[in-house]
Amino acid sequence: MASPPMAALEGLIHGAITVIPLQFPNGIANTAELPPHLAGNLIHALDLTQDQVKSLLLELKPHYVFFDFAQNWIPKLASEVGIKSVHFSVYSAISDASITVPSRFDDVEGRNITFEDLK
Repeated sequence: MASPPMAALEGLIHGAITVIPLQFPNGIANTAELPPHLAGNLIHALDLTQDQVKSLLLELKPHYVFFDFAQNWIPKLASEVGIKSVHFSVYSAISDASITVPSRFDDVEGRNITFEDLK
């Protein structure tokens, strides 16, 4: 059974896109279902699915594969098997930039971005 966010997505697209959910422990499938301090664990878990995703892409041969911020490896993997990738984001461009810039990561020395920096 699809998680509530996935069920809502499937309802919106009315069969035009096939959503194939990956299975994770405790039924957690997206960052909305996690406290913020554990989101990195989900991203790490997604990184561990690369072989599964590649096998699915080779088997299903879709025209496109959609991905979000957590699967930054999808474009390279999809390209290797001749499939186009589409980045899907529910965030505004400024939010996406703030989240994904290298200086934002804890393991990079530098400053933390503040609200004032985004003005």
